[in-house]
Amino acid sequence: MNSRTVILFPVVILIAGIPALAHHSYKGSYVLEKTTTIKGSIVEFQIRNPHSFLTVEAKEDSGKITRYGVEWGGVTELACTSVTRTTLKVGDMVTIDAAPSRDASVHLLLMRKIVRSDGWSWGEKPGEVLKNSIPVEPGQVAIWAIPASGCNTPGK
Repeated sequence: MNSRTVILFPVVILIAGIPALAHHSYKGSYVLEKTTTIKGSIVEFQIRNPHSFLTVEAKEDSGKITRYGVEWGGVTELACTSVTRTTLKVGDMVTIDAAPSRDASVHLLLMRKIVRSDGWSWGEKPGEVLKNSIPVEPGQVAIWAIPASGCNTPGK
């Protein structure tokens, strides 16, 4: 082994690991220890990577309509739980339980559970949870294992 290989090998390994570190936890943007519930109508559904988004208009107690952005999983993560581009449509009435944004003025939420008015739901069955979205007690470590199938849902 020559000196160039000895120097380049560790550099290549370090560079290859950088994308894995780029994905963030949700804790910096959302209050994971709290849950907010909204009821409203879907205005937009963007299923994409690295995160999908719903835009929902919800009527406040005062009667004012507020538009919320709801962050959800990426395409693969949602597909593993049978969520596709056609699962939700503009106009669908939904109830969403979500972690609120640390800045309440921006009306952003992190999906925990969604129930469509016809009874379809996500967030109650095994595997229907966003990675890194569960609060972890100090001193504990959250470990996510993704099977070879690419899905964290049993049987998928």
